[in-house]
Amino acid sequence: MSHVLEGLPADLPVPVVIVQHIPHEFIPGLARWLDQTTPLTVNVVEDGVVLRPGVVNLSPGTAHLQIKRESGLLITRLQQELGPYRYQPSVDVLFESVAEACGSQAVGLLLTGMGDDGANGLLAIRQRGGRTFAQDKASATVFGMPGAAIERGAVEQVVSLVDIPLAILKLVPGTG
Repeated sequence: MSHVLEGLPADLPVPVVIVQHIPHEFIPGLARWLDQTTPLTVNVVEDGVVLRPGVVNLSPGTAHLQIKRESGLLITRLQQELGPYRYQPSVDVLFESVAEACGSQAVGLLLTGMGDDGANGLLAIRQRGGRTFAQDKASATVFGMPGAAIERGAVEQVVSLVDIPLAILKLVPGTG
């Protein structure tokens, strides 16, 4: 994740939202480290935050992160209930909400990880006309999540970790 964020400019004209499968107590430290080592501002998101360009919004480990469109703005919503999901936060919950809120303007990226969380949500983004990427097997530490998304037809482009920032910037007007 840090390599991807390091490759994005501080004046990125779109917001970034991230779900990371790590214990909640490590999330604030991760946010501080990313904020210091990448050109972007990184925060642990709270409920009701308006997404801003150039700001990375990292989900807390205690709730699912959803993005809603309210009065033309993209707003964060935290869902405390685990629901039918194996992980909290769930990548599927985030991606499904992004697909709903952003449609064809969404960009979804699935990086290394075990299991299949994110595959269904990435497919939802692709089905709504958004752009979807997965990390390739050669650069992934664990290919479970990207591999599951590829198998489901959710991935438009498989990209090496080193090439992901450029692939993203090619889609963002005025940056690529």
